[in-house]
Amino acid sequence: MNKYLQAIERNEVRDFLFGYGEYFERNYEWGEEAGHNQAQAFGYIISYGEEIGFDKLFRRLEFDFTSILENNDISAFEYAYMLYYIEELFHYYADTKRRPFDWTPSDRLCDLYRLNFERLKNSDLCESYLSEVDFLKKEYNYYLLEKAPYERNSKNTLFEVPQDTVGEYVVPEGIIRIRNYAFDGCSHVTSVKMPDSVRSIEWYAFKGCTSLESVSISPNVDFIGENAFEGCTKLKSIFIPASVRIINSYVLDECISLSKIEVAEDNKYFASKDGMLYNKDMTSLIKCPSAIETHNLVIPEGVTAIESNAICGSTKIKSIHLPKSLKQINRSSIYDCPNVSELHIGVKDLTNFHVADGLMSLADQQCVYYVPSDAKVDELLLEYCKIVRE
Repeated sequence: MNKYLQAIERNEVRDFLFGYGEYFERNYEWGEEAGHNQAQAFGYIISYGEEIGFDKLFRRLEFDFTSILENNDISAFEYAYMLYYIEELFHYYADTKRRPFDWTPSDRLCDLYRLNFERLKNSDLCESYLSEVDFLKKEYNYYLLEKAPYERNSKNTLFEVPQDTVGEYVVPEGIIRIRNYAFDGCSHVTSVKMPDSVRSIEWYAFKGCTSLESVSISPNVDFIGENAFEGCTKLKSIFIPASVRIINSYVLDECISLSKIEVAEDNKYFASKDGMLYNKDMTSLIKCPSAIETHNLVIPEGVTAIESNAICGSTKIKSIHLPKSLKQINRSSIYDCPNVSELHIGVKDLTNFHVADGLMSLADQQCVYYVPSDAKVDELLLEYCKIVRE
C-alpha cells in the first residue's frame, strides 16, 4: 500500500513526512548516522499524485502542511523537510515537462511559514531555509516568506493556448501570469503581444513555438522562468524590459536564430552589450545568443563568471577570447560550438578548478588553447588540450 495514503487514512501524515515510527526509512547511502529517507517518501507522494491527479495532490499537501504548521511546534529539521518536499515537487514537474499546473501557496500557508520561521530563525539551519526559499522564488516564482507582488488566481492566469492557434496571438487584457507550458507545442504561432498587465512568464511558457518570430514582452514583467522560450527556433531578437528581475541563461535555450538580446537601460538587474546578456555590473555573462553575428567572440575585461549554458549552439563563432578577470566558468558554459578552433585565454592561473574544468568542453574538437606564456596550466588541460603559449 502507498505509505502516504496509509498515513492519510490513519491521520499520521506528520509521522510520514518526517519519518517517525514505522514511517522511518533509513537512507543507507548516507552511512550509519543517516536520517529519514526523504527521497523515498517523496516517491510515495508522487505515486499518490499519479493516482488521484496532481491538482488534488496539491490541495492535499496544502491541507497537510497547513495543519502541521498551525501547531507552531515543528523542529528546525522538520521545517527544512517541508521546504524539501516543495522544492522537489517543482523539480519533478520541470524535469518531466508536465503540462500546466497551479500550486500557489495560500495566504494562510505563507503566514504560517513566516510565523514558524520567526521562531526558528536562530537555528543553525536558518541559512539553509533562506537559500531554499530564495531558490523557489527565483526559479519558480513561488513565494513563501513574503507576500507575492501581485494577486494570483485563475481569472488573471493564462493556463493553456490551443495548439492549433495560427499566426499572431494577443494575450487578453487583465492576464497577469502566463503559466508554465501555456504555449507548449503551439508550432503555428508567429508572434505574441502582451498587455501591460502581464507580470510573470513562467517556466517553459513558450516551449516548442517553432514558428514564433517576435514577442512583445509586457513592460511590467518581473519574472521570466527557466526555459521559457526553449526551442523557439525562429525567434531572432528579444527585448528585456526594465521591470525584469529574474531571468537566466536557459530561458533562451535552443533559440538557434537568436542574434541579439537587448535590455532596457534602466533595468536594475541586467544589462546588454554587443547583443549579449549580462548581470547589471557586467561581471557575469549570462547568455550569448546562438546566432550572434560574429566569428570572433570577445568577452570584455571585468567579467569574472560565465554562467552555465551561456555560449552554446553557435555555428558562426570561430574564436573566443576570455578575459584576465575570469574566475569561474562551468563545464557546460561553452559547448556545442563546432566551429570554434581557437580559445584565447587571458587567465594566468589555469590550475583553478573553477576555470580549468569549464575549459574542458572544447578539448575534443581540435580546438587550440592559447594561454599567456607564464601561465600555470592544470595537468588535465595539458593532457587533453592543445596548449600554445603566447
